[in-house]
Amino acid sequence: MSFKKFNDYDHSFCEATIYNNGAEYINSITALFISFIGLFGLYYNKTDINSSMVYYSLVINGITSCAYHHTHYIGWGLLDRYSMVFVATYCYNVFINLIIRDYPFVSHLLRFMVMTFLTILSTFTGLHNEEMFNILFGIFLTSVIMFIISLSYIYNLNKIVFIYGANGVILISLGGLLWIVTENLCYEYSVVKYLLGHSLWHITVSLGGYYLSMLPLLIQLKNKSLLKFKFNIPYVEDFEV
Repeated sequence: MSFKKFNDYDHSFCEATIYNNGAEYINSITALFISFIGLFGLYYNKTDINSSMVYYSLVINGITSCAYHHTHYIGWGLLDRYSMVFVATYCYNVFINLIIRDYPFVSHLLRFMVMTFLTILSTFTGLHNEEMFNILFGIFLTSVIMFIISLSYIYNLNKIVFIYGANGVILISLGGLLWIVTENLCYEYSVVKYLLGHSLWHITVSLGGYYLSMLPLLIQLKNKSLLKFKFNIPYVEDFEV
């Protein structure tokens, strides 16, 4: 039986062609923004365990993604993807816990479906099937939209909460679109590499994910004056779930 070594070559992204397929310097730097967002959430927001674990997962994902884009080692690539699985896991827990209060049966059904989906996602991660992983992670991001629609119905979300939820979805969708366009057209139109689609994905998906992680706090926030901003990023001051 043959085993992969940690430093075996995985694959590179479109931006590698800027440096003649060497280290993706811009992607490596922007990946650290993911860690910054995670640290920001941990420092400024007093949240429940699931939201905190989303932030911890983002911190880890930013570091592993940075190393992956710099080295293209399969070991770092798998650490990058598995930390994304953890982000998805705790994001699901955040949303399901908001639904469980009034719909326990639905919550159990959702948990079963989510665990089945995450098991499949983890399997394709381990099999190193990049294409299927991207498709399945795209399904996760799409399902987040469905959760927001459900929460809008359950809680009758006010304008502020809905805007942050919508902004989160828009940012993630925009980043995903730029990444897909960049990767698919990279070798057909060389100028596409300068769109830096994957670099922008790092920024939009982490910031969009952060907005979505704020929903539990914003839904329960009675005093809107407690919503503060640092670096133009919102956080909730002195409020515990």
